[in-house]
Amino acid sequence: MSVTPDGFAGLTRILMEIARSSCDGKLVLTLEGGYNLQGLRDSVKSVLKELSEESTIEGRDWSDKENHFRILAPVLDKVKSIQGKYWKF
Repeated sequence: MSVTPDGFAGLTRILMEIARSSCDGKLVLTLEGGYNLQGLRDSVKSVLKELSEESTIEGRDWSDKENHFRILAPVLDKVKSIQGKYWKF
């Protein structure tokens, strides 16, 4: 996978927007280890900055929400199908 720290920040921002609109802003993230410690460090830092609203990607156009949801919908469906048995809807 070749996601940059800015890419992880962007994904975090999208997830935060989805969380705000669908579950009162509640969001759970997990950290999965990586093989490149510098890349892991930089990506985690970007995600944490985004979560604390100290964005590293401020000023970029993230207004194409329809495209974001189109890309994320299959991933979210898969997560729901696997984890859904543990959730109450």
